[in-house]
Amino acid sequence: MLAFCGIDCTSCPVCRATIDENDILKVETAEKWSKEFGFIVQKSDMNCLGCRSKILFKLCIDCPFRSCSLGKGIDNCGQCPEYPCVTLNRFLRSVPEARERLKKVNEQYFGGKI
Repeated sequence: MLAFCGIDCTSCPVCRATIDENDILKVETAEKWSKEFGFIVQKSDMNCLGCRSKILFKLCIDCPFRSCSLGKGIDNCGQCPEYPCVTLNRFLRSVPEARERLKKVNEQYFGGKI
């Protein structure tokens, strides 16, 4: 399940924990992300079924890539004629595997013309 930003939702621990109903993974991920990101994340925040669902992790609710893609009626940023925008480029620095996924989508969608 490819997120709008190119992340594989099924590899996200929040999505996996929600699908598997794994409370231990929710607690572990909340603790880890609280330390890594510097803000408190609770176990109760750890629910998501992917960015196209109605059950979203709290940071995904206001995701700029989600709202932009939905507004443009596209499945992900790779289908955008403005790919890659400045905001996406900045985000993808820390997620090179997502960049590769979106690059492939973009090449397939536009035939390598962008």
